[in-house]
Amino acid sequence: MRIAILEDDPTQSEMLRWVLESANHKCHIFGNYRSFQTGMYRESYDLVLLDWVLPDSNGPVVLTWLRETLNSKVPVLFITGKTDEESIVEDLN
Repeated sequence: MRIAILEDDPTQSEMLRWVLESANHKCHIFGNYRSFQTGMYRESYDLVLLDWVLPDSNGPVVLTWLRETLNSKVPVLFITGKTDEESIVEDLN
């Protein structure tokens, strides 16, 4: 499986890469929204792991861009420490 990881924390992104690649997945890490956008135009992925809090955007904005601009149906998993019900409901909508 080809997985795009949008995570600005290098420690977190490398840990995710290590776990996923040890399960024979191919991972590409993006450290910010702009590089993620460029990468999504150039390649296709089977799954996106998306950080909620980014230095140049946030997860809900990135997900909206992915769905509306690219019209992509790729599955997305959020990486977040957020646990409040309001945030979770916002993105499920």
